Amino acid sequence: MENRTSFYDVDYNELDRDLSPEQLREWTSIYASYRSRTPLTGIVVGVDTHRLAVRNPETGETETREIQCLVLMDFRVKVIIPQPEVWYQPDAPFPDYVVRRMVGAKIDYVITNVDREGECAIASRRMALGYARNRFFRDRQRNEPGRILQCNVLVVGPKRILVECNGFDISIRNRELSYTAIADLREEYKPGQQVSAKLKSADPQAGTIEISVKEVNPTPYFGAEKRHPIGSTRKAVISGTYAGGVFCRLSDDTTCMCLYSPNYFKEEFYIGDSVLISISRFDDGKKQVYGRILSKL
Repeated sequence: MENRTSFYDVDYNELDRDLSPEQLREWTSIYASYRSRTPLTGIVVGVDTHRLAVRNPETGETETREIQCLVLMDFRVKVIIPQPEVWYQPDAPFPDYVVRRMVGAKIDYVITNVDREGECAIASRRMALGYARNRFFRDRQRNEPGRILQCNVLVVGPKRILVECNGFDISIRNRELSYTAIADLREEYKPGQQVSAKLKSADPQAGTIEISVKEVNPTPYFGAEKRHPIGSTRKAVISGTYAGGVFCRLSDDTTCMCLYSPNYFKEEFYIGDSVLISISRFDDGKKQVYGRILSKL
């Protein structure tokens, strides 16, 4: 990779003379980001391992190591982001495998090195996250508690997801995403997806924010007795089990705690099965709906 001085010694007019309009647009964006440190946005298309010179934080010496790198390609130029530049803090509490699961995620990054003849570039997501945090804390309307913010889904696991919100990478558990149980979050969320979240607090001194995806909407229990009166039958999906009961998810995300019908064995039902249930009662204290499974669908 070129250093910052050699970048300005290259004759880009000559190198770019025969580029197509799409290629020229791509390189122009890369040059602009490198010169002015402005963020670009792209989709992670893969993960590679590269031998790169990095600074050892303990010794201060530069050493060559094999490092996982995110790969982005807007059109034809390969842009890599070394793992130390993926997170805002190099010692972020995310295991190495999290980087490998970011394929498909939409992220911001800043070009830090350009190899025009090699048709590639190195970038930093860490710098882009820093810019986003600064913009967020400067905008009082944006960081006012209660505001609805947009978050980019980075990684999805069965029980939690990792999102980026205004420069903050936040891990969110299943129960913090929805009022109803979701058996496998990978069925609901994908890297690159955008979700809304309510801002609960923002502390510029500590550099922290707290958000809630679930609280964007009120609990579906409110009004459930009108939508699903006692004695009504409804289609639902089994989302979990607990102490002999079954969590069934209705179409409006209301959770109904059901018992099995005497005509069936519990071994006949699996998480994800569609079932027909009968609503039996409401508990306003626990904000819980109860019912019974009538049959499989």
